[in-house]
Amino acid sequence: MPYSFDDTASVSGGFDRVGYCLETTSGSGTQWVWADMEAFTDDPGRLGLPTRPGQITRQRVDDLDVASNVPDVRTGTGMPGYLEMWPNSYEKTVSDQIAGASSAAYDADDVPSPGFYGSFQVHSVGADPDSIAA
Repeated sequence: MPYSFDDTASVSGGFDRVGYCLETTSGSGTQWVWADMEAFTDDPGRLGLPTRPGQITRQRVDDLDVASNVPDVRTGTGMPGYLEMWPNSYEKTVSDQIAGASSAAYDADDVPSPGFYGSFQVHSVGADPDSIAA
């Protein structure tokens, strides 16, 4: 699906942080989560959600800040993080990029697989860059 609004040209001169906000509204109210981090790319075309097969981002990010009104979301500032974005499905199998990741749960080291839905996950990982935060 093409974007209805694309303003990447306005940031082609450079940027140093990237932020994403997810908001959902239901009968119980509005829930939101905000995550921003040091830029993980210098290409503004890679900042949006991937829409074509092969557009895969799986990488560590620095200086992750997370805020939310959802009680179970871990919030904080300056955390090490891990970003997963791709346009197709994913499996619980681990790629061994994050030590301690589970092959039995969806977590910070899932693996892309063929399918019809995408993945957009931002994870805080432990102070040790090879471990998932508790």
